[in-house]
Amino acid sequence: MSKTVAADKAATPAQSYVPGLGDIMTAGVQPRHIKLWFAARQKNWPLAAYEYNELLEALADAKTYQPRWKDLDIGEMIEQNTAKPLANLKKTIDDKNEAAFIQAYIALTKSCNSCHKEAEHPFIVVRVPSSVSFPDQDFRPQSH
Repeated sequence: MSKTVAADKAATPAQSYVPGLGDIMTAGVQPRHIKLWFAARQKNWPLAAYEYNELLEALADAKTYQPRWKDLDIGEMIEQNTAKPLANLKKTIDDKNEAAFIQAYIALTKSCNSCHKEAEHPFIVVRVPSSVSFPDQDFRPQSH
């Protein structure tokens, strides 16, 4: 690269990247949803609480960076579909109740699919994970 081209590139301000809704869901929401499942199933409640909070942050990113999609208010849709399931899920984590967690997680997963249908994307179906997608992470509780 010539010095002139390099100087021109350096002088040009970088454009801000705004992730698309699909990017936020795939890179933020989906991995947290998966990790939350495996943390709780291993009774690693501190990790489950962490992943729960990360999931909330990823959903907040969707509301912030993609507040509208077509005619849909994304923040309102997420809130209406997930507020109750997320609150129930938080309680199961705080209570360290694995059986209740499973039911709350299934309810949250169904609420995610309701959003997909409402957004005219019924072909995007999330489910309870069947295998660990993160082979480099140990989800078991660690001794201090």
